Amino acid sequence: MDTLACTAASGEPAPSASPALPPAQLDDLLLHAARRVTAILDVLRPHVSLVDSSAGPQMRIEPLNDGLSALSQGEISLVRDRMEAVNRAIRNGDIEIKPGLSSARIANQKAALDALVPGPFGEAIRTAALGGSVPEYLAVVNGQIFPPGVTIELTANETAALIVALGLGRGAVENLLKLAGVAPEVIVPLALAMIAATAAIIVCAALSPKRAVGFKVAVIGPIIAVIPYPA
Repeated sequence: MDTLACTAASGEPAPSASPALPPAQLDDLLLHAARRVTAILDVLRPHVSLVDSSAGPQMRIEPLNDGLSALSQGEISLVRDRMEAVNRAIRNGDIEIKPGLSSARIANQKAALDALVPGPFGEAIRTAALGGSVPEYLAVVNGQIFPPGVTIELTANETAALIVALGLGRGAVENLLKLAGVAPEVIVPLALAMIAATAAIIVCAALSPKRAVGFKVAVIGPIIAVIPYPA
């Protein structure tokens, strides 16, 4: 009998086969994952349509070429689960869309956020949003069918503060997100997703007449991606 089997049989826990990664290595993995999600959305974009089926409006994949072969089986499963969640919210009336458009109106904010971007927005923010006292950074929240997420528009001052924080590093970005009321469990991956998009954020701010940026916050599986645009 081998050593592991003897150890387990004696009642002692078997040694871990996968020790915890150091924080720096974990950060690198999360940064890579955020960039990979953005790449996945880029691959999917030409193949996603909004249609009016017999069951009503829904998001559907219509492959135009073999581009989707770039996705792994695990990534395909994550995308399928996210699309099913969004289509379920559409059927339930939590998200209202018009086929042919890439945006949507959120009818039931809590349920829609659960479907579009599960996790990043804590219960306190959802309650505030439903009750009318909306934090400034959630002042503009529109459903985005593809990528399946929401758009959030910052003011010029918020954008300037974010760019300063991005220059100071992860800790400063995390503090900014804490002040904004982002759910604690996703502050690190969301901060790293913003860091991954730093160059695009700076360009979008320069392109905006208001010097402000908006974001599409997209979630594929456990990974968050941030896609900026000039607000």
